[in-house]
Amino acid sequence: MSKPSAILHIGLSKTSTSLTGHLIRNVREQLSQLLDMKIGGIGEDIWQVLLTDLQNSLGTEGRRLPPFMQIYRQGFSLSDAAKAQIETLCEAYFVTENSKVLVLQEGYSDLIVFGPEFTDDSNFNFIISTIGAHADIDLVVFVRRQTDFLGSFYMQSVREGAVWTFQEYLSAFNLDNLDWFALAEGLSAHPDIGKVTVLPYEKKVLSPGGYSFAGDAFFKFIDPKLQIGDSAMDIIANPSLDPAHIDLALAANRTMTPDEAYEEYKRIAEIHPKPPYQTFSLLSNERRGELLERYSASNRALFEKYMPGFPADFYLDPTA
Repeated sequence: MSKPSAILHIGLSKTSTSLTGHLIRNVREQLSQLLDMKIGGIGEDIWQVLLTDLQNSLGTEGRRLPPFMQIYRQGFSLSDAAKAQIETLCEAYFVTENSKVLVLQEGYSDLIVFGPEFTDDSNFNFIISTIGAHADIDLVVFVRRQTDFLGSFYMQSVREGAVWTFQEYLSAFNLDNLDWFALAEGLSAHPDIGKVTVLPYEKKVLSPGGYSFAGDAFFKFIDPKLQIGDSAMDIIANPSLDPAHIDLALAANRTMTPDEAYEEYKRIAEIHPKPPYQTFSLLSNERRGELLERYSASNRALFEKYMPGFPADFYLDPTA
């Protein structure tokens, strides 16, 4: 039996991946029949094996850190037992009569972006190689303007229990790992990845390409005939706090248990929500300009090689 083709969506995080996954689950049966595609939870199953292995390797202090910082700071590697579990999962899952398989998990890109070895991360390479032993991989990754990605991921980390201030978070961050062109080139060079497609997250950048939002772009990546409306964007949303009140959430994270702090975060977010679709930056105008200048050559190359149908201005202009 020939190997199926695996469409592998690896994030990035904070590019509507939760919404995209929710939409796919809502139409799983229809998509499966229409596209001869197996749509299951293999991406999440593998990720849970990794997270369980990660948590078992950390002490009490480490458990309070969000997963991406645990991986980033601890230099974590999968145990032999976890690798065996992942191999068993893949051996069972990819035995299918379908010609295509969908694998969706944003955490895989976190291993690269927040790991110490960037695109040569051993955990990422093991997962990709294990999937690649059973399927031919076509990979898609959504990117987001670096300055906005930094702020959005920090807000998520606070929601998940982080106790660092934004400046402490930035000081621990390897900013070289936000070079999206280097990311795309590293993925393209991976021996177990066939085609790499890069798409922008931002609606204003997607629109000229005929897409209404990131979920719509991914559905059309799967099959150009698939249509999804703007209203789908309002289906679900993670609780979003107005950044002006971030200190309240940090105080809860520092003094409460993780479960108590998360409930307090949701309470604070209900009182002080971020207005829908409002853009914000935790960076000063000067710092935002410095960072975009840092990535300007890389972003320009990214659009020229991997996203030629989309305008690059938003990724180059700090005032946009």
